Amino acid sequence: PYTYQNLTVQTEAGPANPSFTGRTTITGDLTLGGIQTQNLALNGHTVVVGGNLSSVGLGNFRLVMTNPLDSLLVTGSVAFNAGAGANPANLTAGVLVVGGNFSQTSPYGGANFQATGTHTTVLTGANPIILFATGGTAANQNRFNDLTWTGSGTMTIDSVAIVTGTLATTVGGTATIHGAFATGSTLQFGNHSAAGPTVFDNLLVRISQTGVGTAFSLDNATFQGLPTTATQLTVLHPGVATPIVLNNLVFSVTPTAGGFYISATDNNPSNGIPLTLNIAGATPASPGAFIQQLGGAVIAWPPAAPTFTWQGATASWTTGSNWSTGTVPGPADKVVIAAATVAPVLTAGNLVGDLTVNAGATLTVSNADLQVNGNLSSLGTIIGVGTGTLVLAGHNFTLGGTIGAPIRMADTYALATGLTMTGASTLRVTSGGILTMAGHVVTTPRLVIDGNGQLVMTNPLDSMKVSQAAIFGGGDESASMTDGVLVIGDSLVEQGGGVQSFKPNGNHKTLFNGAGGVISFANPGLSNFRDLEVSPASGTVTLATNAIVSRDFRRAGGGTMAFGTQSLDVRGNLFSSAAMTGTTGGVVINGAIGNLQGTFAVAGYY
Repeated sequence: PYTYQNLTVQTEAGPANPSFTGRTTITGDLTLGGIQTQNLALNGHTVVVGGNLSSVGLGNFRLVMTNPLDSLLVTGSVAFNAGAGANPANLTAGVLVVGGNFSQTSPYGGANFQATGTHTTVLTGANPIILFATGGTAANQNRFNDLTWTGSGTMTIDSVAIVTGTLATTVGGTATIHGAFATGSTLQFGNHSAAGPTVFDNLLVRISQTGVGTAFSLDNATFQGLPTTATQLTVLHPGVATPIVLNNLVFSVTPTAGGFYISATDNNPSNGIPLTLNIAGATPASPGAFIQQLGGAVIAWPPAAPTFTWQGATASWTTGSNWSTGTVPGPADKVVIAAATVAPVLTAGNLVGDLTVNAGATLTVSNADLQVNGNLSSLGTIIGVGTGTLVLAGHNFTLGGTIGAPIRMADTYALATGLTMTGASTLRVTSGGILTMAGHVVTTPRLVIDGNGQLVMTNPLDSMKVSQAAIFGGGDESASMTDGVLVIGDSLVEQGGGVQSFKPNGNHKTLFNGAGGVISFANPGLSNFRDLEVSPASGTVTLATNAIVSRDFRRAGGGTMAFGTQSLDVRGNLFSSAAMTGTTGGVVINGAIGNLQGTFAVAGYY
């Protein structure tokens, strides 16, 4: 090893293109200068400088680091101030460690610090300052290759600083990088690696890659201190096969006209690989109009949920390899059941976000609950075995299709298409549930409205067809059933606890068209029919309790309507062309204006 106090290497003195021949320690400063072209090579050795490193003068004095073993360790600051000479291809490997500040000035022009290849610069001090007089990506401009900051405090960027590779921070806690927007402070890098959160303060930030791009990371970063008209993050990238995910970004300044949170440009649109940025967990949750997408780039903020598509080789829902993502879907995930070699069978409770069953696909829910927290659409087959049930728990979502498992609706849903319940399944709207028909048709063996659940029928095209029993024991329906038709194939039972749990109004109609059944009201004073038609194909429709029809009653078709001792209080018109029987019960016309039309074949009284 060699030791010097201060070392000056002058191009006019000594051998041409000197190099180090072993480990060298300079306890003071290392100065490179002169007016001629000269190289100083580390030659695979370590040089320790206890003071500062500077290059000065008009000459093209080049520091040569081309060996991966080259190490230049400077305790103080580094200043590359030499003249017009170029340094490309001379800083391609090794590591430059700087304990103080880093500056590049070039009064004569030229690239006197242009690192490429695998060269790395490491800043180890507290509060380092970086200054490039001619920073940029052109052939005669200056830049880092990789830059790592291991110190503490705040790093200050006083110019345009380019890191063509990776900007890394290993600071414990939050790393703060400060700039001066008013004087053009900009930090550009190709990738980012951080041990903790990063704050970019009053500093324009650019991520730039060219040629064949690679995925980059920028997570847990905060952008603050910029004017509202600035673009806080710029991404220039050729795109990769999958979206690039940036997690937990915080933008503290809300842009105004001309400003953006993010501007993304696909700088190689002809390669057929679009640049897509997924902005996940950001603040704000969505950017409004303050993003810029150029060259075909896409900014998904927030990103669309990943789709978990069934491609099972076995029936096990909980086997990750049966899903396109390689993992089992969770409570917020979008799930698609596609036709596969083996159809899925769910045998234990599970939760998903959206659930879609494609045409030709089958899903079996066996003795378990499958909770859907989003939309439900089934063009294929859903089978419920034993107690297997679909629980709809999303807020303001849609459903439709063909379903052969019971449904328990515990939140707000609207039909997106018709809904057909097959087999012996029950459609149940329970506490917290609201089903809005939205102009569609529902066909179900059984309908149960309980708890404070509600059925909303306000569209003339609404049609609820219940082949067996409809039970209403839920919330107040006085304002939610104003149109459409409720078709009953068997019985209607109102069992609300002191509320108007079946009280249609407006133009709503109830039609009995099955093979008989029962009409029963626990609260005939609170609940009632609006328009009622009893037209069974056969059998007897029996009035088991008193009931009210607030507008018109029509008796048609075949079969019989039996009143027994109960009365049907009709407040509007009565139209009859078929048999009605009663002992002491019958029809009471109680409206201010009422018309009797038709043929009345009645045993009993009106």
